[in-house]
Amino acid sequence: MDTLVAYLISIGLIAFGVGIVVFAAKTASGSLLVWVIAGLIPVVVGILSLFNEARNGREQYQLH
Repeated sequence: MDTLVAYLISIGLIAFGVGIVVFAAKTASGSLLVWVIAGLIPVVVGILSLFNEARNGREQYQLH
């Protein structure tokens, strides 16, 4: 259950970042570069979190 919640949080972060970039591309009020960078931050954090949880989940089931 904890793994599922961690995956959902990671996917939510990625979706939030993509949403910022898409919203900025449609409205483009101000500098578009700033909005893209602001959207990429949660995407990168979400991807790192997703890979970290996948690695931890895989290590949990390995035989020693």
